[in-house]
Amino acid sequence: MQTDKRDYLVNIEHSVQKDWQEGHFFDADPPALPEGVKSYAEFFETNQSMKKLQEEHPKWFGTFPYAYMNGSFHLGHAFTISKVEFAAGFERMRGKRVLFPVGYHATGMPIKVGLVATLAFALLTSS
Repeated sequence: MQTDKRDYLVNIEHSVQKDWQEGHFFDADPPALPEGVKSYAEFFETNQSMKKLQEEHPKWFGTFPYAYMNGSFHLGHAFTISKVEFAAGFERMRGKRVLFPVGYHATGMPIKVGLVATLAFALLTSS
């Protein structure tokens, strides 16, 4: 089996991921604590202004509805996540601290229903 095209794409993926890691492009670091403050607990105990901290270091949070795994992935999933991913990158370029957690809901009845439907179809169509 020839895997030249796949290997070429995998090499590009690893190269880009290395650049992202070295450039810290997707890090969401909290702002440094003010001079003389050793922890966030101490920060809040001294009644310092969180509003001032947020004005100096603005943040942005993005999320999207979970993709239920009861069927095949399709273009709609990519379209939905790409809008939020674009916005996260744009806000990061504007200097904001960005948090964009990605997760998928992979438990519950939609999974069972999808599995049963897939198995039933496979059993009915096999001879």
